[in-house]
Amino acid sequence: MVRAEIYAELRNAVREGVRRALAEGAVPQARLAEAARAVLGTGAQVTAAGGGGVTAEVPGRRVDLSADALADRALSRLGARAETLWEAP
Repeated sequence: MVRAEIYAELRNAVREGVRRALAEGAVPQARLAEAARAVLGTGAQVTAAGGGGVTAEVPGRRVDLSADALADRALSRLGARAETLWEAP
């Protein structure tokens, strides 16, 4: 239970950090829109996401480059390395 709480706190902190970074222009929204169109094609409908970032869609496909999705993917890539956060040094 404690690990889940720690992970939830970490996830919230990372999400907030990504939201703040996007709000401060660390990655311009236009660049995220370009990235979405690179995946889905130039006809993708790009929409600003609440909290920062964008989502994009074409029929049958969707790309989520919102702040929360970007943060969650970054944490996901940590995988088992996240376990080291609560191990004794």
